[in-house]
Amino acid sequence: MNQSTPRRRSGRGVFAKLLVTLAVSIALALTAVSVAADAGATASTAIGGVTPRGSTASSTVWLCRPGLANDPCTSSLTATAVTASGTTSVVKASVAPNPHFDCFYVYPTVSRELTTNADLRVQKTEIAAAVTQASRFSQVCRDYAPIYQQVTDAGLAQYPNLDVPASYDDTAYNSVLAGFKEYLSRYNDGRPIVLIGHSQGAAVLITLLQHMVDNNASLRNRLVLAVILGGDVEVRTGALDGGSFSHIPVCTPVRGGGMRPRLLEFSGSASGRFPVRAAGPGCSTPVGADR
Repeated sequence: MNQSTPRRRSGRGVFAKLLVTLAVSIALALTAVSVAADAGATASTAIGGVTPRGSTASSTVWLCRPGLANDPCTSSLTATAVTASGTTSVVKASVAPNPHFDCFYVYPTVSRELTTNADLRVQKTEIAAAVTQASRFSQVCRDYAPIYQQVTDAGLAQYPNLDVPASYDDTAYNSVLAGFKEYLSRYNDGRPIVLIGHSQGAAVLITLLQHMVDNNASLRNRLVLAVILGGDVEVRTGALDGGSFSHIPVCTPVRGGGMRPRLLEFSGSASGRFPVRAAGPGCSTPVGADR
């Protein structure tokens, strides 16, 4: 992870409150995306999941993946919708049987392990994050989420200014990178991709986008949305790109409703870590995009 890597924040409440509206709005955006460029690509599927390419051996521990037993990303999608007036209603949804899109999810800082970097065990906190944050997206996506060696809450507590040594950041990033590479080589089959990350997961995805996607035209063409929540993405003043990324613009509304994809961000404060002049935090929201 290079020196421009943003640091992560561990807050999770805002994401949970916005999730239902966000998922619905993203579903509308995905529905509106043209799939002509991908018409020739067909996913290799099997009953109950996907058929991976190559060897059956896997170095990635998957939290969510099609066909995985007890997959938290395909748990109950029932949610409670709360209007501005405070009235509530139960909203039911179901997992899409054959969605056109893949969602690759990187969860926020949740590990309660006492080491600086987490191990690769699937634990209750990671499962809870996937159920709360990622499962609703299975209405429109096949969800993939690797377990990764994130910097733990205990690890962050050692560095109150978030000046975590690069080696710990690198460990977290490299474990996500390995999962993403395995996903691309064994499961993607040229399908359109939505990247979703929150807090530390957003920080890791920003670096992944910089190193793997921004300068790769083939992957950029497959990138439908990058949903970066609680991360610091910068753009040039008055522009939709430049700053954190050279070729991935911030989402903008389109006439008639919906969002023009690439990058969708709910940003906190700008970290100032990107060495770009005349740049500020990029922020876009899908709320009301269907109006």
